[in-house]
Amino acid sequence: MKYLFFDIESPDGNVGAICEFGYVICDEHFKVLDQNVFVMNPERKFNTINRKRRPDVHFYYPKHIYLNSPTFPNYYERIKKLLTQPDVMVFGYSVSNDIRYIAYTCKRYLLPSFDYVAFDVQTMHKNVKKLDHIVGLDTAINDIPVNEKQGLFMHRSDCDAKMTMLVLKYLLANHHLTLNELLNNGSLYRLSALTYIKQLEENRKNKQERAKIQKLWFDFVNNSVIDERKTCTLSSQILKSDVKTLADIIKNIKQTNLRPVRGARNAQYLIVKDKNDELRLRAVFTIPITFEFITLEELVNFKKKN
Repeated sequence: MKYLFFDIESPDGNVGAICEFGYVICDEHFKVLDQNVFVMNPERKFNTINRKRRPDVHFYYPKHIYLNSPTFPNYYERIKKLLTQPDVMVFGYSVSNDIRYIAYTCKRYLLPSFDYVAFDVQTMHKNVKKLDHIVGLDTAINDIPVNEKQGLFMHRSDCDAKMTMLVLKYLLANHHLTLNELLNNGSLYRLSALTYIKQLEENRKNKQERAKIQKLWFDFVNNSVIDERKTCTLSSQILKSDVKTLADIIKNIKQTNLRPVRGARNAQYLIVKDKNDELRLRAVFTIPITFEFITLEELVNFKKKN
């Protein structure tokens, strides 16, 4: 079994553009067998310094080297072969970021996505050392002997890949672990590229849907005339539904004498999905329950008062 460690550099820190793909291949004793870096023209403006709430990044190579290099499609087959070859375990530091870079750069250039499994050394480092939070590679390499770090440069992707290898090497050695022992919790560290990207896309769509739902409800609340009508609001379960469902609920509310408001504290009626939703809320509410519960089924039959 061989181990492949890889790292990616981006010209602007955003997915969809790569200017370096670097890797190191080693044996099970962390003896380096191959090391290389693919420098490429990202076909995107470089933006790595003076960014809001983001640290500056200084690359090893001058800008003109990138601009005069081949683009990602020229390296696509080689990168794919490296990451999908048999009898090789793939590792990265904060590897989810690198998976995103590859996936969205493939999409940008209309190249087929490909699947591979990668293990995240950053999460391993946090868990084995029992840290409260993850740390960057620049901090994790403090555990590496000085002589092993000589000649390595941060943000040169093959060097970052080698530093990731050394972090794992000394993490195992210093804590008297084998890789197999560490990977007993493999599900914590293992990412399947296509599955991960699919989940990201689903999360993005769900977030957009939730934003539409919240806007639909809050627009309804804000545009309602403040008068003497009794007030109502919705449970969180309902606000997790879809836009069409919420639109139907709003339509039903309009046919009653109820006025929508924000928050249960301000409501005389709390509209819930069903009786189970009501029981759940009664169990978790810390505020006094001064309102009545109405299920969606009861709302349909809630007669408009004259």
